[in-house]
Amino acid sequence: MQVAQTRRTLSAALVLTAAVLLGLTPFASTQASAQAAGTPSKLYIESNITSANGNSVIGLQNDGTGKLTKLPGSPYLTNGVGVGAGNMTDAQWDADGELIMNAAGTLLWAVNGNSNTISTFSISATNGSLKLKGTPVASGGQQPAGLGLKENVLSGGQGIMMVANKASDPLQPSGVAPNYMTFTEATDGLLTANKNSSYAMPVGSSIAQVVPRRGSATQFFGIEFHNNTVSTYSSSKLGILTNLGSVSNPTPTPLLGAIIHPTAQYLYVGEPGPSDRLAVLHWNSAGVLSFITDVFAPGSAICWGAINAAGTRLYTSQTPASEVTVYDVSRPASPVLLQSFFVSGVGALPAHMALDPSNSFLYVVDRLGSVHVLPIDSNGMVSEPNAPFSLGVPAGTVPLGVIVKP
Repeated sequence: MQVAQTRRTLSAALVLTAAVLLGLTPFASTQASAQAAGTPSKLYIESNITSANGNSVIGLQNDGTGKLTKLPGSPYLTNGVGVGAGNMTDAQWDADGELIMNAAGTLLWAVNGNSNTISTFSISATNGSLKLKGTPVASGGQQPAGLGLKENVLSGGQGIMMVANKASDPLQPSGVAPNYMTFTEATDGLLTANKNSSYAMPVGSSIAQVVPRRGSATQFFGIEFHNNTVSTYSSSKLGILTNLGSVSNPTPTPLLGAIIHPTAQYLYVGEPGPSDRLAVLHWNSAGVLSFITDVFAPGSAICWGAINAAGTRLYTSQTPASEVTVYDVSRPASPVLLQSFFVSGVGALPAHMALDPSNSFLYVVDRLGSVHVLPIDSNGMVSEPNAPFSLGVPAGTVPLGVIVKP
């Protein structure tokens, strides 16, 4: 995704027609309708600070009205180093899954892209604060960028974690092949690399994300940014990966920001250029993917997304356009554009996003070092009544990843 300060004008007729057909108020983007306060929740964002052992996880509390405050002790050092600018435009930051959490909300993992390690934290049940467990473990490749976890799939309640090592860090040696790597996740969250589990990818493919396939104990989807592919991988109990097949758009395009539908066998993937569209993929009972279609995405460089628990609203960010888009995905194979919303701030660069568990707020991390808190109305539309919350990171730092805990 080329981060340029350009905007593309949204076709008003398209959004107006979709809204009318769905019985919604056209262009509810200016201000969301009144709503009850959401449930208090906690969110975690990786600072990606690039000083020696300066990377950290920033913990925030939403009081239920959209007001954010820092959690006790935040930020929490990872004992690792984030990924800086170097001489690249931003491919090193085009990834997702830099932070993940277990289903119980008791463990959190964070990548350290420049020091090539993964940190494990425990999450306090009392106040949501984090505590580093052990020392960061080597990721088995250059620049860990995306994590995916299958819990309780091995004996004794252990899990398998798959890591995408992107190898696009401009401050590390060039010409290194990206790779996937698997780890055994112990019940306390600590990771052990699985022997011979490295799966090499072509140099320059800049793999970006690992998405655990819903309904399978062994399969993951790999989002392969500059390889223009989405692949299905199966992991053995020893963590050895097998590629079950790859799919791409008939028109080659980078791929980023995959979102899995919560109830249907569909995967949505951003195509940030040159097409700037939202791809719709379907997987069969064996987990093999097929390309269904892609649909119009306003703005430019559609990259990251989030979907509500009901599987009816999909949200995406178009970073250089300062834009967030809402789709109706009630019919999973046929997304319908509902809203195009420009976030506040001069030159804003909305990127990674996550939904509040109550579906009352959409949190959008801005590459300028802040987070936008967007209330969601009863139709799934967003607004931004308050200024973005500053994360307090050094100038030029690009925060990466966001996850939310009830």
